[in-house]
Amino acid sequence: MRYRAMIVVAILCSAIPFAFAKSPCDTLTAAEASAVLGATTQAPKFVGMGCIYSVSSSEDFSVLVMDGLGAMAERSYEEAIADKSAKHTAVAGLGEKADLALSEGNHAIIHILSKNRLVILEARGGKKDGLQDAMIQAAKKVLSRL
Repeated sequence: MRYRAMIVVAILCSAIPFAFAKSPCDTLTAAEASAVLGATTQAPKFVGMGCIYSVSSSEDFSVLVMDGLGAMAERSYEEAIADKSAKHTAVAGLGEKADLALSEGNHAIIHILSKNRLVILEARGGKKDGLQDAMIQAAKKVLSRL
């Protein structure tokens, strides 16, 4: 009986951090995602560790939060920004490090290293003018809600 009680306590203790963790869908509203794309999105859908706000099959905005990386967070960040096919810009004021990559076809992705976690925001399609500023504003909102 004592062994079973210890197992139950261990299971509950391991589940508690996840019970109180915020979903990536709690970090941005559909209206805020729509502002980035310049088009109305559907209600967000939680997928894996991320949240997707869709306009169409080729136009969406996503938020991914990889928490609990510890010492691997910085390495994961560096590997994530290694793609040289896009124009990269360092962004000050977002976490410890942030990188915004813009590519053809109104595609933008921002990687943020913050508090041993990797936060990734990606916009596919949508508006072209002001996309960089819209991505940075969305990233600030996401970080403030984590």
